[in-house]
Amino acid sequence: MIAATLSQAWRIYRERLGVIAAVVIAIWLPCNLFTSYMDAYFFDPEKIMPSMKMHQFIENFIGIIATGAITFIAFSALSDKQATFGQAMERGSESWSRLWVTRFCLGFVVLLSLLLFIIPGIYVYTRLCFCECVAVLEKKSGSDALKRSWAITKNRFWPLFALGSVTLLIILAPFGMIQAAEYFIPELEYWIIQAVLFLISDLVAVYGTFVFICAYKTYLEEDLRLLESADPSTIQASPAA
Repeated sequence: MIAATLSQAWRIYRERLGVIAAVVIAIWLPCNLFTSYMDAYFFDPEKIMPSMKMHQFIENFIGIIATGAITFIAFSALSDKQATFGQAMERGSESWSRLWVTRFCLGFVVLLSLLLFIIPGIYVYTRLCFCECVAVLEKKSGSDALKRSWAITKNRFWPLFALGSVTLLIILAPFGMIQAAEYFIPELEYWIIQAVLFLISDLVAVYGTFVFICAYKTYLEEDLRLLESADPSTIQASPAA
């Protein structure tokens, strides 16, 4: 399942790279330029909390538009449809409120589970990995999106945990290379170059989103087949792209 999902995600990622890049550049380039400039000229490098709060704010209030747009692009590709830049941005903007509420609920639940111990937090986060997909594609929000993800991932924790672990390693590899390059080439720490490097990292991270959209659609199809085999008269539509 892992190899097939990674391969499928890579295929549609390559095929839709143009519109993916357009979305990432439109949303993240201005944000990265702003945050890099602030880090370089306003924030004390020895006090990381103000910078972290700024980055978190940007991610949760602006970056989620890209999340919605990329989710729409990926699911459309899996449905053999071509999502345009305009359509993707429209879906990302339209999904903003649902994604924000869902992400807030997700953060609260995961934090609560982490306070109990690390392992429950990992379990809960894995089971809720589809909540943002649900918010964009099924138009559910908040606790309803979390419940829906919990239902889809029932009895699927270990495959998803393994998939997430492998995907994380793939995404972190380029980031590690960038960090190593900055260590040996101090000139790369200039704020404009930093913004471009962050943009590259954002573009690579999109692949992780594609991986989980592929897993989400695979599980929806599996559940539909099980439902139809139990009751052939049952008809359930996939989320509209």
